[in-house]
Amino acid sequence: MRLLCLQAYVTQSDDLIATLTVKEYLHYAADLRLPSSHALITRAEKREIVNNTIQQMGLQECANTHVGNWHLRGLSGGEKRRLSIALEILTRPRLLFLDEPTTGLDRYYYCRHTDQSILQDCRSVLHADEQHFCFECSHTKT
Repeated sequence: MRLLCLQAYVTQSDDLIATLTVKEYLHYAADLRLPSSHALITRAEKREIVNNTIQQMGLQECANTHVGNWHLRGLSGGEKRRLSIALEILTRPRLLFLDEPTTGLDRYYYCRHTDQSILQDCRSVLHADEQHFCFECSHTKT
């Protein structure tokens, strides 16, 4: 896939609309963020990008689940984090900045999965003919 943007930034907090599903969120983001003028990317290509991103970020089992909030049951903290990252990597940025990607996740999940799996997923999605970089910013208590 051709490079669509130079950099992307994933914020520390997951500010997501609770009533949308993972698939709806990514489709809307693709329609808004991926170029469509002059047929640079066709609708079918956008669908393929969304479906590949869902699969590569490990969101296929919750693709039809609402994001949720305190009132509406939905995604877990890790799934919300993955969705936030997926929204930014739709454009396959050359540089991806992650501001504390483990914020809000419970200690078990953080220790067992996050450091390696989120960054591994980002790298696998961004892996292409060109070289891409993934930067993580985390604060630790000393």
